[in-house]
Amino acid sequence: MAEELHKYLRRLLNKVSGLHAIVIADRDGVPVIKVATDHAPDLALRPGFLATFGMATDQGSCPVQQTSTRSECHCRQ
Repeated sequence: MAEELHKYLRRLLNKVSGLHAIVIADRDGVPVIKVATDHAPDLALRPGFLATFGMATDQGSCPVQQTSTRSECHCRQ
């Protein structure tokens, strides 16, 4: 099943113009599955960045007392 998901994400990555990486990570920023092109910024794929983004998402959802079920991150070089 993981291989099927990886293939699907790879097709999606190739289909969307300007998309360089898709990372599915847990709350701690540990990548569960990752696909990326050669143009993907290395810093955006590191667990430290992913963990920081996850914490910011959690903190951003606190004022409205709701939990986030998904989030996305955009990085520009």
